[in-house]
Amino acid sequence: MDLFLFTSRGTDRDKETMPLVIREAISYKIPILIYNLPVYLNYFNTFAGINYLNFNNFNYNCDLILSQLNLNKTE
Repeated sequence: MDLFLFTSRGTDRDKETMPLVIREAISYKIPILIYNLPVYLNYFNTFAGINYLNFNNFNYNCDLILSQLNLNKTE
């Protein structure tokens, strides 16, 4: 896998917890893009290959995905 993109942010009624799939991706050393949710308590900051998506900037997220995949933006 070239990139593990985990876009879950939970909701007020459905809180995200500590997904096993993120830890699985870490164990396989797959580059990971996730939101840094408050419930994670910055747990993933210590792992290489983790980058965080921006909650409020769709274009930044698109550019980050392209960058992780070593792709150029086509307009």
